Amino acid sequence: MKALLLIVTVVSLSTGWSQSLQEANRWFDNYEYAKAAEIYKQYSENEQLPTDDFKRYAYAYYITGEYAKCLPLVDSLVQQKNIEPVFIYIQGECNLGLENYDEAKASYIKYQSLDDEYKVENKIASCDYLKTVAQMGYVVNKSIATNTSKADFTGGSFGENKVLYKELGLDSIGTVIESGDMSQSELFLVRPLVVTDDGSLNQIAFPDSIPNFSVPSIAYSNASNKVYFTVMQPVSKVEIDAVPHIYEGEFVDSSNSVVNMKRWQFSGYEDTTACGYATINSAGNKLIFSKIGSRTKGADLYYSNWNNGKWSLPIELENVNSNGNEMFPLFNGDSILSFSSDGQLGFGGLDVYLASWDGNSATNVTHFASPVNSIDDDFNFVYYSADSARYSSNRIGGKGDDDIYFIKFKEPLIEEPVIVKPPTFTETWVDQIIYFDFDKFNLQKDEKIIEELIAYLKKNENKRISVIGHTDARGTEKYNMELGLKRANRVKNELASLGINKEQIDVVSKGKSDPQVDCSGGCSEQNHAKNRFVLIQLMNN
Repeated sequence: MKALLLIVTVVSLSTGWSQSLQEANRWFDNYEYAKAAEIYKQYSENEQLPTDDFKRYAYAYYITGEYAKCLPLVDSLVQQKNIEPVFIYIQGECNLGLENYDEAKASYIKYQSLDDEYKVENKIASCDYLKTVAQMGYVVNKSIATNTSKADFTGGSFGENKVLYKELGLDSIGTVIESGDMSQSELFLVRPLVVTDDGSLNQIAFPDSIPNFSVPSIAYSNASNKVYFTVMQPVSKVEIDAVPHIYEGEFVDSSNSVVNMKRWQFSGYEDTTACGYATINSAGNKLIFSKIGSRTKGADLYYSNWNNGKWSLPIELENVNSNGNEMFPLFNGDSILSFSSDGQLGFGGLDVYLASWDGNSATNVTHFASPVNSIDDDFNFVYYSADSARYSSNRIGGKGDDDIYFIKFKEPLIEEPVIVKPPTFTETWVDQIIYFDFDKFNLQKDEKIIEELIAYLKKNENKRISVIGHTDARGTEKYNMELGLKRANRVKNELASLGINKEQIDVVSKGKSDPQVDCSGGCSEQNHAKNRFVLIQLMNN
């Protein structure tokens, strides 16, 4: 009987793990790599993964930026005979991301001798260059409060305001889903929003003459009230329409909308190549943009001059373009141009660079070190002042696909401040975490941050915060929901005693759900402590 029970148990476990592996592969095939990696990990702790699944396991960690977890897996894979060269390339990428520059260089050189799908000459040179680069001095570098689980990224100035971009969902009948649960979205489109003085985000409206299009950049000309924006139609069946194109139109401030939208022309002709991400100077007579054509090496930067009522034939921007891609140019005032490139010495992906602009040419190209640049894509760098800026990145650890970051340097990096409005409170706010002792709900707080929050809420009576109570995993669901609520109400009452209107505070208890540390497999006392907290969130409009 015992033998029979053992056989049944073994068969059940085998069947269960087989089903788990099938589930992991389904997640992998649907590009849900983080979910797939977690199941592969659980499986590998009990059974040996088949070789093909082990490769998927390593790739899933690589593609999600988990280089420390990926590296030992690819180190094992590259020892196998006849392993695909791409895993040697991935080994180099992981080492580069972990700042193991000598090891990364060795992997790239080995890969180069076996395959040429990925061009690694620049990466090999970058491994030597990065060993000489020191991290930039900074006071603060943080993801801003309004970032979401989808794409959020910066833009340049927009008249007297700023503009940023958010990814919005469309359901099956075309209704826009701006926030909350986007699981019903059939399509995601990027839209620009103007940031007003009080931190409100007002979406720019466009004509509906083109179906389902994204606008990942828009430039406003103070001189003419015209806008120049990038249009992409990701689901278009016409191949040329699916790539970026520059459009122009007139901006109506009273309705926050664009009218008279049409394809941008130079010398009387429409540009039929892939071009976009235009930026314009304050005089409105110089347009710089990124372009892919028969004469370019990847995406290159070009400029066009406004002469005699029309834009001139685009001219390649010298001293900037490489064998890779140059994208996302932005004027910072009229004398500084920021852009991103993956073809120059750097950390990998798109890195941010600055160039001096004299009206006709870019000179003195300089590369930002960490933390502005990372192994992932970093772009749309915009100065607030001589020592502070915002930029965008898809680096690991953010809230979404792309996130906006605010950085304040220890010392000014430019001689003359760029005239841009200072960051709003909502842009620099970071959700606050208040920790509690075991089975307790006494409050400890950061006085300075709380004072800034009080001042903001008093000035903006239509704004709200959410106070969310959490507990560790021990105890019943009912008990923990009540304890989480006690903690949240304790924080609410304390904030009210300091001057915040209670009507602006929403209280929620998550109990032991949504922990910071997953304790389903057991937790140390230190990790339990990380799950006893109240989260103060600044709610979006």
